[in-house]
Amino acid sequence: FFAFNKKSTVHMSESPVIAVMAIENKTTDQDLAKADIGRILSDAFVQLLYDFKGVQVVSPYRVHSVTMKLGRKFEDTAKDLELAHKVCTESEANTILSGSLSQIGKTFVLNATLTMLPGEQLLGSFQAQSENKNQLLETLTGNIASRLKATLTEAGGKPIEEGKNVD
Repeated sequence: FFAFNKKSTVHMSESPVIAVMAIENKTTDQDLAKADIGRILSDAFVQLLYDFKGVQVVSPYRVHSVTMKLGRKFEDTAKDLELAHKVCTESEANTILSGSLSQIGKTFVLNATLTMLPGEQLLGSFQAQSENKNQLLETLTGNIASRLKATLTEAGGKPIEEGKNVD
């Protein structure tokens, strides 16, 4: 199950350059905390975005370096919007992907937003749910990936095709 909410269509004047921020883990699940699920989800989104042609993704190394240069930790970008904006600007990105993972009963809910800067224009708001902790990563990111692609295609005005991984 997933939901997709979107405001009015926003068109980007240039190709999206996306900085993926930390995904905040709001669950009380100790196994997920030990596994650092927020970082795992962030890394998964980076990989998904790398696979879209026409989208530039700021490397996680660059995002972490900028965050450290600002005297903070990468995880702080999940809760501090001002820091996330500074990291985005310093890393020369024009779009932020951020989000949080919550738990309601046995259901895990991932909320993610794609925001264009400057002006904080919401490009898309995405939600995915999973009942199975063992398939959490695949279910959540997989359900959001196609919606994210559609939003980026619409906002950029150019078709963005999935790239092929070369081993």
